Amino acid sequence: MSAVVSIVNYTHSRGLKHRTFRAFLEGVDAEGSDLIYPTEVRQLSRGRALQRFVALKEEVAKFPENGPIKFPELKNESWNQDLFFFCDITAALDDLNVQRQGKSQLLFRMCAAVKAFKMKLKVFTSQLSEGEMCHFPACAQRIPQHKRAKLEDKYTKHINLLIEEFDRRLTLSKEDDVQLKLVEDPFPVDPEEVPLDLRLEVIELQFLAVYQNRHRESSLRDVYKSLDNEKNLIEVALKTFGVFGSTYICEQTFSVMNMNKNKQHSSLTDDHLEDIVKISTSNMTPEYNKLVAEKRCTISH
Repeated sequence: MSAVVSIVNYTHSRGLKHRTFRAFLEGVDAEGSDLIYPTEVRQLSRGRALQRFVALKEEVAKFPENGPIKFPELKNESWNQDLFFFCDITAALDDLNVQRQGKSQLLFRMCAAVKAFKMKLKVFTSQLSEGEMCHFPACAQRIPQHKRAKLEDKYTKHINLLIEEFDRRLTLSKEDDVQLKLVEDPFPVDPEEVPLDLRLEVIELQFLAVYQNRHRESSLRDVYKSLDNEKNLIEVALKTFGVFGSTYICEQTFSVMNMNKNKQHSSLTDDHLEDIVKISTSNMTPEYNKLVAEKRCTISH
């Protein structure tokens, strides 16, 4: 990644060189019009920058002002193979990251996305051991079939390390896993696996067909709002719904603040900024007609 950033910086280092590079890409009818600069604060920018770099790698190597001496990595076969693999695995991680974003994301859905991704990684290892790279488009397109056998052990090792890192960082305890399954769908859960204070409520709920139908047709929040006697189960559901599974909302709030707190809006006070943040991060729709009616001026006759 450091080599990719160096090459991107070099093509963007001066205005004339950057314009020449873009004109060169346009002249050779390249897939993209420019390289993308990755930024650390934007998590998805790395994957997009790598995909664009791989798409324009041949043009970058042929750019007259670069030359083979400045970036010998571009001619190194092993480095290029690692670049293709790095691009594909980063794209897969970006897909997982996108699944975990959004205001209405619930914790158990994010956990399900992580579990599914860990299973995908195991599928990747089994396919690589067979020399199959159908889920690695950059590798499949640019690495010849007869050279893939030598890369199986190398990339399988990296994916296994990634699986170990996911297990170390993102593995729930058995109790937490059962609780998430219970909140997501309490009907197929074995009552013997849930905590003691919830067993009787779960048994009663599982034999009520009306709630089973409502669970299939309505949102989870509406289902738990309709419950009456399952106080302990409702409390567990509320705690689960209230957990922040990602920092998406916090990051969005900081973005709103940065867009409004600038030199052009220097007259805004702290109270104004607080009101702006509340409005932009809320799902409530103001009753404009009522607010305007309360502020209507009295007309003299």
